[in-house]
Amino acid sequence: MATGNSRTDGGDYRLPHGGTLTPTNKQAAGASRRHSGVEEDAQTGVDHQGLVRGHQRSLDNGCRRRPPSIPYQEKARAPGQTDAQPAMKEDKMKKPDPEFAALQFTEKNPDEMIALSESFYRNVQRRRSVRDFSDRPVPEEVIKNALLAAGTAPSRANMQPWHFVVVGNPDTKRAIREAAEEEERAFYQGGAPEEWLNAVQPLGTDANKPFLETAPSLIVVFLKKVTLDKGGKGHKNYYTTESVGIAVGILITALHLSGLATLTHTPSPMRFLNRILGRPDSERPFLILVTGYPGTNATVPAISRYELDQIASFF
Repeated sequence: MATGNSRTDGGDYRLPHGGTLTPTNKQAAGASRRHSGVEEDAQTGVDHQGLVRGHQRSLDNGCRRRPPSIPYQEKARAPGQTDAQPAMKEDKMKKPDPEFAALQFTEKNPDEMIALSESFYRNVQRRRSVRDFSDRPVPEEVIKNALLAAGTAPSRANMQPWHFVVVGNPDTKRAIREAAEEEERAFYQGGAPEEWLNAVQPLGTDANKPFLETAPSLIVVFLKKVTLDKGGKGHKNYYTTESVGIAVGILITALHLSGLATLTHTPSPMRFLNRILGRPDSERPFLILVTGYPGTNATVPAISRYELDQIASFF
């Protein structure tokens, strides 16, 4: 589609009313006339000198617009494109369609759902944080399967901002214990708020952490602030605390349901874990999850948990 004047193959210009402006018919029609010092085309009334002067002013002002007197052929529009929507280059702007797969979901009848949910609750209700561990080794496959379960946790854009380091080597466990107890002593002897010390006093905790050596496995959880792609480029992760927290919850539950005891330990600060375990600065230690069989004479504080109406509301 052509708008305004359009040029023909011979260098002539086609006028809006259908005629063709050439040097020959321009001269035959009177060529041009002078009117107040302005030259106008006798047939079209186009002020050629004014257009040239206007274009020169645009160039002087730094503009780079098309000269108004030079006609142009309008480019083809993409389907649905308007004047306010320039065509986009498909090779740069078009994103690949996401891939989807059928959801693997099996619906259960209400009675079965209630029975399963109650059974799960009764089982997980017995989970307790244990500080007395046996040194008996645990099946490696149990740890691996629990980690795979933790890896199914939801995360923003499926970035999976976690890394799990399983520590079973006695020397490495000893190094972790020594560094953790050093930080704990500084915390208990001056860094801990009085309110915090009063809160944990009934639980019998202190700066000594023998379970870090006794338990057969320590799972050190790191939070990844960035994820590297195959080319080595880093991409920032979002909602990392929420994502890693959910993954740890699944990990604790998986280990419990598999028959192991657990304890979450969070020495402060924890940067010594990066040094001992060789993890990059882009990863932040989240916690140490101690796991194994409970000791023969293990005890736990006699505590109670809130009732449903104390932890939930329904609208």
